Amino acid sequence: QRGCPPFDVDDSVDAVELSEEDRGPWYGPVRKTSDYFSLIYDAAIHLIERGEAFVDELTAEEMREYRGTLTEVGKESPWRNRNIEENLELFRGMRNGDYPEGRYVLRAKIDMSSPNLNMRDPVIYRIKHESHQATGDEWCIYPMYDFSHPIADAAEGVTHSLC
Repeated sequence: QRGCPPFDVDDSVDAVELSEEDRGPWYGPVRKTSDYFSLIYDAAIHLIERGEAFVDELTAEEMREYRGTLTEVGKESPWRNRNIEENLELFRGMRNGDYPEGRYVLRAKIDMSSPNLNMRDPVIYRIKHESHQATGDEWCIYPMYDFSHPIADAAEGVTHSLC
């Protein structure tokens, strides 16, 4: 598999279906990240158009090797500087289901020399041909939590998060 860990079904899906009494002081409608999949996808397109994200084809093992260590800087993926048009075409192909799981991932261009290993061009989207509990088969690419969470929070007007 290329570039990302196995897909795990969120065990907490049933937890959001709690009654108002069970939710205690938390009130209002229950919202899910999947409510914002289109917005998150558009944000990814925007990053690609600005040259701030790229479609990568390193395997998960290669990605670990390229990441570097706490004492050694990482090295850039050979696909990091792919042109914008090709990145857009590949990402749209990912969205359309043209590729198998693990063939490509979308990564943010951040800093391969960052002392924080998590900031070294993290994966922000992956292909997963699996039905989603809220959207069914509408999507076959899924955003990673660290990318989707702040976008969904911003869309909801959240200013502070306990995550």
